[in-house]
Formats: sequence, C-alpha cells, structure tokens
Amino acid sequence: MKYSYRNKGYFLSAVVIVLSLFIFSCEDQNYLHEKYLKEGETVYIGKVDSMIAFPGNYRIKFRWRVGNDPRTTKTVIYWDERENSVEVPLNAVADSTGRLWDETIIENMEENDYVFEFEMQDEQGNISMSREITASVLGDLYSENIRKRGVEGIAKLETAEMEIQWNKVSNKELIYSVVEYEHDGNIIKQQVPNEDNSSYVGGLSTGDTIYIYSCYLPENGLDTFATAKVAYVMPKFQREISKAGFEALVEPGDNTSVNNGRPLSAVFDGGTRSGGSDGTILHTVDYTNATGSAIEFKFPNKFTIDMGKLATLYQFKIWPRTDNSPFTGHSARFIEVWAVDELKTQDDFATEADYQTYYTTTYVEQKDPLNYLSKDEFYTDILSNTNSKAENFVEAAPMAGIYNWQEDWHKLGDFEIEKPSGYAYGSKNDADQSAWDAGFTFNLNEIGEKVRYIRILVKFPNWQNTNCVNIGEISFFGDDL
Repeated sequence: MKYSYRNKGYFLSAVVIVLSLFIFSCEDQNYLHEKYLKEGETVYIGKVDSMIAFPGNYRIKFRWRVGNDPRTTKTVIYWDERENSVEVPLNAVADSTGRLWDETIIENMEENDYVFEFEMQDEQGNISMSREITASVLGDLYSENIRKRGVEGIAKLETAEMEIQWNKVSNKELIYSVVEYEHDGNIIKQQVPNEDNSSYVGGLSTGDTIYIYSCYLPENGLDTFATAKVAYVMPKFQREISKAGFEALVEPGDNTSVNNGRPLSAVFDGGTRSGGSDGTILHTVDYTNATGSAIEFKFPNKFTIDMGKLATLYQFKIWPRTDNSPFTGHSARFIEVWAVDELKTQDDFATEADYQTYYTTTYVEQKDPLNYLSKDEFYTDILSNTNSKAENFVEAAPMAGIYNWQEDWHKLGDFEIEKPSGYAYGSKNDADQSAWDAGFTFNLNEIGEKVRYIRILVKFPNWQNTNCVNIGEISFFGDDL
C-alpha cells in the first residue's frame, strides 16, 4: 500500500482517540478510590465466633468466643437495626482447651424476637466483621402460654395424707412441679420431680386448698418460668365410722324403756331383725294404749350415742325392723339427727333442775299435715288410715326462751323415710320390699367441724301410729382421721 498524507491523517486521528480514552479511564479509576485514599487504609480486627444465646425473663445472656487478637478491647452488641446497643469490655476467660470466651447479660429488654449483631473493637476504633444471631427475650406472654403438669386425681388416704396422682410429663422444658399450701401458719412448697407419678401431702383436711404450678426452663434458658397457680380443694374422705367404740348414753329425756331385751345398743350391733343371729333391734316399750302417768315416754323419742371418737360426718344410714312387712309396725318414719363435739354434764349446771330442763326441753318441726295437735284432737294417718289420740304421742311445744340442748348441738338433718310405691298401709310392691331391706341413706348437713356425740329424735308418727319405736341398725359415714 502506498503511504500518503491522507493515510497519515487517519493514523494520527486514531492515535489521538486511543490516548484520550486512556486518559479518561485513568481519571475514572482515581475517582472511585479517592475517598479511600483520603480516609486511609481500613484495618479489620478479629471477629467473634460461636455465639450462644440464653433467653431469660425480660433479659438475655450471651456467651461468645473472642479469638486471640491482642488488639481487641471490647465487644459491641447491636439490636433493633442498630438503634440500641451495649458495649462489653473484654473480660475473656479461657476454657479447658485454651479458647477465650466472654459473656454478658442485657437487662430490661422487651419480650420479643431479635436479631443481634456482634462487633469487636480496639482502642483506635478499628472494628471486626460483624456476626449475627437470632434470639428471643421471654416474659409474661411466654408464662401465660405454658401449661402446668396435669393432675389425674386427688384422694385422702387412710393414713390421713392427701395423695396426688400426676399425669406423665412430655415437655422436656418442664423441670418440676410445685404443691403449695398453708400449714400451721406457714407456706409450704413441696417440689415434685417429673419422674414421680404420685406425691403425698400431710397435715391437710377436707376443704383445705392447695395450689399447683409447674416450672419451666427453656432450652439454654437463663431463668425459670412458673405457670399460673391452679387451686384444688382437698376432697372428702368417707368411710363407715367403726361401731367398735359406740356406746349408748342416757341423758335426761331419753327413752330408756326396753321391750324384751332389745336396748338402744342393738342399733349398732349389726342386726336388723328382731332376735337375729347377727344382732337384734331397738324396741322400746309400747305405750300406745297407756293413759295418764302410765305414758312414760312419747314422741319425739330421744336417744343419745357416743361414737367414741371425733369425726366429720357426711351420711347417715338407718335400717328398719326388716323382719316386719315393709312400711308397717313400730319402725321409725320421721327422724332428726343432731351432733356435738363436747357433751354437757350435770357439773356444767348450777342446779339439777337446770340440767334436767336443758336436755328434756325439745323443739321439733313436724311436716304437714303432722303439725302439733292439741290433746283433744285425733291424728289420722293417710297411709295406715288409723286414728290416734295426739296426747299419747306428741310433746307440747315448750315455752320460748328456755335454754336447751339444741342451742349447743348441730342439726345434721331432718329426714323422712318414704315409701317408694305410695301404696296404702299393708300394701306393697317389689320396690317397697327392696328399699326396706336395703335401708335408707341420707346426706347430712356439713357443719365444717368434727363431732362425737349423736342425738336421734324419732318424731311422730311411726308407720303404725303407735307410741313405740323400732330401729334395726344405724351407721354413720365420714372422716374420722
């Protein structure tokens, strides 16, 4: 190719363009590094490693490895996108392998999930590369949502202890449960390990309250959290009160008459038939046809028994004379049961007359149409359809204001033995016979205290409208522990 000035011009133009691009390129590179050149070289120090979080109650603990960089003087922990932070002066401790660990607790945190950034710094302000960890701060919301260990049941034992049966524990963060109660003015806290399926509490009675809650330690937890306390009322213990200690007593006004060797003690000898092989019945003298002073006792007939021990009573059971046809004869029909813990004796009164008046004066309420009748009236029973003169059976209502035994005793119940069929006297069905043989159970008024002495009032009329009392057997059920 021939060289010409035209070709020379093209060549020079190309050289100028290339040189211009080179110069501009260099200027752009200087511009990008200019701020770093002005600020100087950035020095990074050793960063944290192996951060561990320990969630706590409105606080959190951290433990982290700091490495061996001698320039490090502190750790800065940031959260809430670096709006909050704490500085932790270096206080590293070596573990058994020689690795250095530091730790701190951040208090007064709000309950929440957080992202924490860890950054090491030295005295010149040089920093490390930051490391992040996600961790939670716990509080009331966490406590409200954890559940106590389940209780399968509570029962009072014959040892007088309360037994608590527990459900199995499936949550690994539940570490133990607590039974809390008051005894002798002191608050007792009994810790129950998870492996115990039952636990026992002493010194409590029916109606006392215990509180049960469970304690949790979250994974790597700093603090223990307790569930809400749940109250449990201690249940009744009920068994038949042993009659081995029963004794028939005699207080003024009690019917002490005995017909053919069948005294009051027969009501706790185990028999419900007159002259039965397992025991006999109470049979008082029959004053139905007696008049005037020959009527030694009349309704309400009173009988007093010492159980020989204190007991909280819940039920009373009475058997009639079961060798009679059901709902006939002298067997009791209307009964009141009274009880007291201490018995007044003659020594508690100024005079013999006061003592006699105290026990003989008795107020009773008869159910309609069995109100008190005047001595000239006759009573007609709807079942027996027989007439009886009231004066032979009913005590006159005493004058008001007389201090009598009923002011000190507790009325445990006022009961009527009812005939299932409702048939007239002398007629029966299978239900009547079954009820008569099985006896009649009544729930007693709960008075909140133990008693020892029982007074039974048999009220007018009996099943045959006679002035006589038959009782086969009685039993009391309750807590004598």
